[in-house]
Amino acid sequence: MTRAAVPVVLLLTFVNVSASERYDSRLQFRSIRTEHFTIHFHQGEERDAARLARLAEEVHVALSPQLLALPRRHTHVILVDQHDEANGWATPLPFNMIEISLRAPSPSGTVGHTDDWLRLVFTHEYTHILHLDRSRGVFRALRGVFGRAPVAYPNVFLPGWDVEGLATFYETAETGAGRLNSGDFRAIVDAAARAGRFEPIDRTTGALVGWPGGHAPYAYGAQFREYLARRFGEDAFGRLADATSGRAPYMPGGAYKRVFGATTRELWREFLRSRAATAPGAPVPTPGMTRRTRDGFLAAGPRWLPDGSILYSARTPHAFPALMRVPPNGGPPERLANRYLGERLAVSGTLVFFDQRELTRSTALQSDLFVLNLDTREVHRLTKGSRAVDPDVSADGRWLIAAVERQGAGSIVRFPVERRGGKPSLGVATTVLHEAGTQFGAPRFSPDGARIAVERRRLGALPHVAIIDAASGAVAATITAGQGRVGEPEWTGSHRLLVTWERPAAPSAIVSADLETAASTFVVAAVDGARSAAVSTRDGRIAFIGYTPDGYDVFVSAGAAVEGLPAALSIRREDAPALPVAAQTTAASIQPSRPYRPASAVPRFWMPIVQADQDRFEIGAGTAGIDALGRHAYAGTVRWSDRTRPDWNAVYLYDRLRPTFFIAASDDVTVWQDADYRETSLDAGFSLPFRTVRRRQTLFGAFHATRERDPSAEFDRRSLRAGYQVTTARRFGYSVSPEEGILAGVTAELTRRVLGADASAATLSADIRAYSRAGGRHRVLALRAAAAASWGDRAGRRVLGAGGPAAPGSSLSFGRDAVGLARGFHADDITGYRAAVASIDYRTPLFIVERGLWRLPVFLRQIHAAVFLDAAHAWTTRFRAADLRASTGVEASADVVLGHYVPLTLVSGIAFRRDRSGARDGPAIFARLGCAF
Repeated sequence: MTRAAVPVVLLLTFVNVSASERYDSRLQFRSIRTEHFTIHFHQGEERDAARLARLAEEVHVALSPQLLALPRRHTHVILVDQHDEANGWATPLPFNMIEISLRAPSPSGTVGHTDDWLRLVFTHEYTHILHLDRSRGVFRALRGVFGRAPVAYPNVFLPGWDVEGLATFYETAETGAGRLNSGDFRAIVDAAARAGRFEPIDRTTGALVGWPGGHAPYAYGAQFREYLARRFGEDAFGRLADATSGRAPYMPGGAYKRVFGATTRELWREFLRSRAATAPGAPVPTPGMTRRTRDGFLAAGPRWLPDGSILYSARTPHAFPALMRVPPNGGPPERLANRYLGERLAVSGTLVFFDQRELTRSTALQSDLFVLNLDTREVHRLTKGSRAVDPDVSADGRWLIAAVERQGAGSIVRFPVERRGGKPSLGVATTVLHEAGTQFGAPRFSPDGARIAVERRRLGALPHVAIIDAASGAVAATITAGQGRVGEPEWTGSHRLLVTWERPAAPSAIVSADLETAASTFVVAAVDGARSAAVSTRDGRIAFIGYTPDGYDVFVSAGAAVEGLPAALSIRREDAPALPVAAQTTAASIQPSRPYRPASAVPRFWMPIVQADQDRFEIGAGTAGIDALGRHAYAGTVRWSDRTRPDWNAVYLYDRLRPTFFIAASDDVTVWQDADYRETSLDAGFSLPFRTVRRRQTLFGAFHATRERDPSAEFDRRSLRAGYQVTTARRFGYSVSPEEGILAGVTAELTRRVLGADASAATLSADIRAYSRAGGRHRVLALRAAAAASWGDRAGRRVLGAGGPAAPGSSLSFGRDAVGLARGFHADDITGYRAAVASIDYRTPLFIVERGLWRLPVFLRQIHAAVFLDAAHAWTTRFRAADLRASTGVEASADVVLGHYVPLTLVSGIAFRRDRSGARDGPAIFARLGCAF
């Protein structure tokens, strides 16, 4: 689950909430209204939407008194089944809104410790609404004047450990499941406390890249809330939420002092001492256990190869997620192929079958099956739209099985493995087992292929392992635990398996289970969590994923039983009966569903505008709005000064279909040399993205009209605009800039009298940027070349600028600044009807800091530097090499996160300019936000 959305930024950045990139346009939404909620859902979700409507009212009745809160308006809840990743988010602005992915988390994952995903995720997200949708004192007065403006809601400015910590605490306190009852989740803090690596409070706001990264605000924040509840009582959290909602943004310390008698930093130090004193002792090392990787962060799904090497999946902040191989005799892991998400692998000879996520129709992140040929290193896609995860292959290589989840029902499916054109392929899938209200994961064939062991989570019960007859789909046996969960089965014989058992509030361990004798024995229990066992057919050693304060790595154990730790698994030779789902405790009044209506797009706030424009003072107001599904979005401002005519601008986006259609209009005055220059403009067009995980392409088209008036003349421009951009450029957690791939784009503008223009002209531009690693981790060689030309009637030509400290952020740029980048020169220093620039940067990281700055809401991630060479030229009639301008220099940059959630790169530098005219020779200091290009 993501942290609560930060509406200050998202509200006006409509591309981040646009419907065409959030939801497949084929989804038809309807709405159910209850007393406190409106549930929006699409076809196929009728049953789950009705259940969510009832449990939402239950959660409201239970949580509202706890947090002393009662939202003043309906909360909109969007239920969507299109992603194969569990997720949810919440925001109180511009209105209370929650989105929930129906896809439940993996039964064995950290978030998977639940018997009811919808109840868990809704409890978490609704806690955000009750926490953030409140104002007290002067802020309540501000809300009365300005409506639902961000400035009236101080709690939305709280750090991640506060916001996510409270929600994660209540997801456990109110459901009895959740992450605080997961031993692997608790190990994040326990292992750090035991190793003397307990995170200071400023590293848990949500901006941390280093491990535990995005888990930090959840893990530390939830256990901090648990500590406060033990000391002061859970009822203090409602009083605290009220206290912080009346204090200035970013200044919650006084509220903590008022409620708990100590500041946040004082309480955090006491929390540290408590965890260091009570964290479980260091586990006894298992004989023969060795650590085979040291990358930390996230490793998953180890599998042995016949030569004794180990395959696994890795995700770190240094590179694209990948399939990796550990050599049989040690040494650094080798990268075999990219793999975006997905965990488990299946090996058959020289073929490695795996799942990974890809964007479908540019919107839905869905899983499909792929195969890697170890001899050729080629990756081949096997399915499209299957939504299959966790593949396994039978010992004879003839069959592949996988788990599928759609619309709240789970299936185990089987594919015949075939060969077409010399490449492996899959035949038509058949369903082995299908259960409503159930999720399956990690299916594994028995050695003879007759049975399948699989994780299973039924509604109302924690995950367990089921043994299925491969032919009939009947469940023949189950492995459960009285408390905790069991998963990730791995066959070690015809009737023996290794399973991962997560004991209550203790790290997971690997246990051997015998289906014949019903006996179970600990095999690996010597690190802060051991899971995902794979057994070598050569010597019986066990490869597994173990947790350390660095994150997850691959370990190897001899596989001997651990003495003195009796397992307490229940092994049955029949199917475990389904537990009855708890009866509804609230008789919620639910109205019949109706087609979705975008009434939520009505304006809900306005903000004053006060600004100085040259020597004139302007006052005004602005507003914006968007509906729950992001189909309609708009924003507008109006400003007055001593002029009789106000300045204004307005924009509207319609985003129901794949293209985003927009219309924007403005009427503004700029002052130059004490004269007013007024421009009235209208733009109407579309933007059509084509997205995959590794590439994004955008088509753009628009009609552009302007009327430019100065004291002596008036000019009308009417143009057709078109553009195309493609990018494969990638950034990773510790990147100082894009460091792999390209970004390229072309634009064209055609101005014609027939369209109503005062002159006919045309402008073309092209921009290409390339990035490559050079000389070490995150060191980047960045290249850029761009050119533009305008021709036609002199009055209609574009004057192009080649100067400036930064290139346009997008290559889909029109007008004067479509090309410019020459550091040390101003945009107007190099102008003409034709312009060209070329740049070379070498960028290198200097220091990883990752600390907050005193008590300010500022987090300094890292400092980096660059050396550069820019060359630029603009001309009117013919190119003259003698007029070429150039600059060389250095930049120093700092990556910071402001206000806990807004990342920025602050850059300053010095350029040494070479200008043969002498007008702009010598050194010049410059500054900007973001990379040069």
